[in-house]
Amino acid sequence: MLVHLRRARDLADRDYARGLALDLLAETAGMSKYHFLRLFRATYGMTPGQYLSQRRLERSQELLRNTNLMWGLAERSPATSANPQEASCGA
Repeated sequence: MLVHLRRARDLADRDYARGLALDLLAETAGMSKYHFLRLFRATYGMTPGQYLSQRRLERSQELLRNTNLMWGLAERSPATSANPQEASCGA
């Protein structure tokens, strides 16, 4: 059973941005959605919906961190300065 649950969880990890329905995840695991829901919660400590929400939040946080990092690098770069004198090599 664990192999089947992992298959569904892998689908959720891979396609979390899509609107994954419980029916599709259960079908991937090869069981009814009610049995799948009970086993998933018992195995992973959260429902498939909670798992998808957590995965989406983690990805959003990752994107924000990377965006903030890139923004911070752009702010420190002389080539992006609003003052042309600061952007010159001699500044």
